[in-house]
Amino acid sequence: MTAPVRVLSVGHVTHDVYPEGIVPGGCAYYGARVYEALGAQSSLFTAVGDDFRCQAEIQHLVADCTTSGATTCFRNVYPPNSVRVQRVDAQGPMIAAPGSMSGYDVVHLAPVMNEVNLGDWVQSIETSVCAISVQGWIKKAGAPFRESYPDLEEHGPESARSVVQVPWTPDEADLRRVGIASLGAEDLVGQGDLLERLIRNIPVVACTHGTAGADVYIDGRPRRVGIYPATEVDPTGAGDTFAAGFIYGVSRGDDPVRAACLGAAAAAIVVEGVGGQTIGDIRDGVADRVDAIYRAL
Repeated sequence: MTAPVRVLSVGHVTHDVYPEGIVPGGCAYYGARVYEALGAQSSLFTAVGDDFRCQAEIQHLVADCTTSGATTCFRNVYPPNSVRVQRVDAQGPMIAAPGSMSGYDVVHLAPVMNEVNLGDWVQSIETSVCAISVQGWIKKAGAPFRESYPDLEEHGPESARSVVQVPWTPDEADLRRVGIASLGAEDLVGQGDLLERLIRNIPVVACTHGTAGADVYIDGRPRRVGIYPATEVDPTGAGDTFAAGFIYGVSRGDDPVRAACLGAAAAAIVVEGVGGQTIGDIRDGVADRVDAIYRAL
């Protein structure tokens, strides 16, 4: 029997605010749960606040958790006739890299808002493949939310800020220590030649395009992969789930194109529920969807 892939997901577990209440979120949370559902030996390296409410959902995954200050807290807001905007109500501290790290096949760096320093972490990862989700390095808290969107009702607390996108210029020496990267086309807005720099330095890169599928770059050569049609209930976590499925597939030895099919199939399952409530369905429901996407290539 082949040993399970050992994956460590690094990043904040967040409070995601819905009208019904708070649920756990963040790229590292979705990643850790998806890796678990796919059969990996999944662990989580995170930081949460003293106010954290979702211990039950993560306690079986945690390898390291710092508790201090406030939990990073987001709400997705949908203005009429416009694109989604994000509100951040609180932001947790940086997640410090250990002096050295081993014992994992893959370390997936999955910040939500710059809480993971890429240079520090790639230095500490010794025998593992480093994978990254780009979106967490291109976001920061901007102006007060009520000033940015005065006509919306979802202003939140006085501390609430709008989430804005900022240029990310990672050191190419750090990128060369990365083996797998995942991002969305929306992450490239205002980023200049970021995609070209990623492709030039990282052997396997996937860039998603929503319902248009994803481009997979293998040593710089692109290949388009489609999607599996889904009845979307909540798009939150779709990109995070794609990334985890893609990274897992590559890490267990799949062809990167088929690995992207796995990411797309897993994402199609997650968007059919609110938050992460359908992640558990990936275990039994993903294989047929992967085959359908792959056959359509």
